[in-house]
Amino acid sequence: MLKKYILIFTVLFGTLSFGDTNSENLGMITEEDFAKVGVTKEKILKAKEIINTSRNKCEYLLLDKKSKELEINKYILAGVDKNWNKVYKLIDEIGEIEAEILKDKLRAQYEAQQCISQDQYLKARDIAIKRIELATQKQKVTDKK
Repeated sequence: MLKKYILIFTVLFGTLSFGDTNSENLGMITEEDFAKVGVTKEKILKAKEIINTSRNKCEYLLLDKKSKELEINKYILAGVDKNWNKVYKLIDEIGEIEAEILKDKLRAQYEAQQCISQDQYLKARDIAIKRIELATQKQKVTDKK
């Protein structure tokens, strides 16, 4: 049991320490890209908050799911014949976790679309792709020299 808590703490600490700390972007799309298509700074910040909250909840739920999977493995190693009820209960709990993850992703997507419309997102994405392609071409020219 102590090993499980140490493992969960290590994964959680690693995620918090080495996770995506770039608060300027939403994926490959920068705030400047969104500003070029008319998204206000407040809406960008609200969308970031929604996405980060959803990401954190999803990571927590995935840790919980992994913990239950480890517990199932423990019961299998101890002898599944006498632990079928516990295994089935854990499988049901894993299903509930997966459903919660999907629901949260859909909710976050809907809430983010209230801040940044799909049209604005697609236009900003096109700008970001062009920016990245240009940077890649410049890098290739620099590498050839």
